Amino acid sequence: MQDEEFRDLFHRMEVRLERIEGRIDGMEKRLDTRIDGLEKRLDTRIDSVEKAVADVRTEFRTRFEGLENRLNTKAGNWVVTFWGSTLAILIGAAFALTKWW
Repeated sequence: MQDEEFRDLFHRMEVRLERIEGRIDGMEKRLDTRIDGLEKRLDTRIDSVEKAVADVRTEFRTRFEGLENRLNTKAGNWVVTFWGSTLAILIGAAFALTKWW
């Protein structure tokens, strides 16, 4: 091979390498764009999931507070009923003892 053939060969190799470099740069830009879009979509979905979890927590808290209030009311009613019944029995027993003696 002669010098001109080598020069021509190297020039063609340089041109090919520049084309490859241009393609790689384009691919990197497209990949960066896609990654940015994916990050935005993931952030949006994560935000919506976090909001849904917060809504569920609020709903459970509200329901459990209502349940707690109902149980407190029922427990209070049972205590009053128990003590009222006990007092009524004691008063009845005392009345019966004083009446029959």
